[in-house]
This record gives sequence, C-alpha cells and structure tokens, in this order.
Amino acid sequence: NNAFVSHEESNGTVLRRTLGYRDALCVTISIMIGSGIFSSPGIALERCGSPGVVLFIWSAACLLVICGALCYAELGTMFPTAGGDYEYISRAYGKGAAFSFAWYYFWICKPGAQAIIATVFGEYFMIVIVGRDFTDLSESYSWAKIVAVILIVTLTCINCIGIKETSALNNVLTFSKVVLIIVVFICGVVYAIRDSSVLEFNLSPSESFKGMKPQGLGTALTACLWAFDGWADLVFLQEELRNPTDLPKVIVSGILIVSVCYVMANIAYFCVLTKDEIVASSTIGLDFGYVVQGAAVAGIFALGVSISTMGSANSSILTGYITFIYASLSSALYTQVEGHFFQFLGLGKHLVFCRS
Repeated sequence: NNAFVSHEESNGTVLRRTLGYRDALCVTISIMIGSGIFSSPGIALERCGSPGVVLFIWSAACLLVICGALCYAELGTMFPTAGGDYEYISRAYGKGAAFSFAWYYFWICKPGAQAIIATVFGEYFMIVIVGRDFTDLSESYSWAKIVAVILIVTLTCINCIGIKETSALNNVLTFSKVVLIIVVFICGVVYAIRDSSVLEFNLSPSESFKGMKPQGLGTALTACLWAFDGWADLVFLQEELRNPTDLPKVIVSGILIVSVCYVMANIAYFCVLTKDEIVASSTIGLDFGYVVQGAAVAGIFALGVSISTMGSANSSILTGYITFIYASLSSALYTQVEGHFFQFLGLGKHLVFCRS
C-alpha cells in the first residue's frame, strides 16, 4: 500500500491522506511537550529572577507562538504540500534559498533538536534503571548518549514501517505525557494544601515579583520559546491530512493545550520547590518527585519524562524527513542543482521512506 500515488498535477506525486484531526492534534502536542518543560523552567526563572514574572513570560511565549501559528496556518492552506518551509522559502526567495534551507535542515536543525531530546530521554531513562545516583556517575553522559542513539534508531525503524503505525504510537505517547502533566499539577496542589509555605514564598503578592531582572526578560522568553519548539512542524504533514482545512484549528488548539499544560507545570513546581531549588535543578521533574513523595514517586516521574521525550522525538522524526523527500522529488530542484542534493531521498516511494 504505497503512500505515494501518481498525480497528474503538481510535481507528479502526492501523499495519501491518512491522518485525521486527532492524529494531527497529537503530533502538534507531542512534538512540543518533550524535554523543554523539564529543562527550561529553571533557566527562564534564573534569567528573569521572579516567579510571578516568569509566569507572564510563559504566557507571552504562548501569544508569540500563536501569532506565528496563524501565519503558518494561512501558508499551509494556501500551499497544501508536504514541503512546508522548503516550499514557502522556494516561492518567496527562490530555489537557491530553499536548497540552502534543505541542507541546513538536514545536517543541523533536525539532527540537533532530535539529539537534544534523545539525550534527555537517555538521562531520565538511566535514572529509572539505575536510580538517582546515576547523575553522579562519571560515565553517566556516555550511557545516556548510547541510550539516545538506540532510541533514534528504534523510532526511525518504526517510522519506516508506516505512518499509521507511527501515528498510533504517537497518540499513545501524547496521551501519556498530558496525563503526566495533569498528575504533576495535582501533586503540586495537594502538596500546597498540606504545606503552603513554599507556594506563599514563591507566589504571594508580596514575594512573587521580588528580584525581577528586566535585562534578562529577553533570554527568559527565549528559554520558554524553546519549550514550544516544533509548533510549526505540522505543515510538513499537510498532504497527509484527510481534511487539509483542519490545519489552522489543529495548530492553534494544540498550542493552547500545550500552553495550559506548561502553566500548570510551572505552578506545580512553585507549589513544591523554592525559587533557588528550581534555578539549581537540571532534572526538575526528578527533584519535584523526591520532594513530593520520595524516591518511588521520583522514579515514576522520571519514567514519565522519558515517555514525554520519546514522544517528542517520534513526532520530530515523523514530520522531519518528508521535507528531504519533497526536495529531492522537486523537478525544479533537479533542473537547477541536480547532483547537489541527496537524490536517493527521492526514492522514498520505492525504499523504506514510503508512507503506508
């Protein structure tokens, strides 16, 4: 059941429309909720210096991403192809600029993002296996990288099987990570009900805006925006949506859901951890679990973060490689820069790059 079918219009090939609204929404949510919410809170808080201000920064990041999403939604409905950014850059600035983007995307953008996400998965997964002492071992990063490589290879193989199987896995992982954040929020609220001293210290009217650093607001916003990375990647699956007109509402609703999850997670952190503890923590999910209920809960949260990052990596692979196939299949690209791009990527309809 080859995903590529003959088409008399466009460049001669299109993708089968197999993704429904729920599938597309899960891709949007999953690709954003990965490692960012478990690594960015401390950086953002350290930069802006104030718990109250950092919540506004997270909200501002949401508004900025929605503005960008509306632009992408319009582009996606105007040009409903799988090329995404490649197609838009090609139309706006020419094939040369699009060609440069494709190389950058292939060598730097996607591999770098996936490597970061997979490494975080490796660190948290090894914590689940070995325990918290894993973070103190000298060889910890080596093991984390090995696990990260195994994850990327495994997810790549699953993506090669077909989009239906990949999407089904992604839906399960997305549901799991949303449930995780809801559980984190509930645990934080319950902890605050039992002992509200930390929450009052962080977010009381007299304390929440103390120590604000105006000069750090920009870098704090950058840290928050990193947690939203991937918000525009759904446009790469535009040709595979059953109803392409769903794109605008899928992107905007997905971003809103993620924004609510992020604010909930930050409030939960402020219920349990002091400002200094959040700033100093590089594994905030783990530290949160230890304070709430000890090692057992911390291990469960570490497993949850592993699942979260796995889902983000899976969505990144799902949306990422189609750009290279689209670029290599582009007849215009062939005629202008033939031999300079990976033409074997254009054989995706005949090799493992097929979507079924």
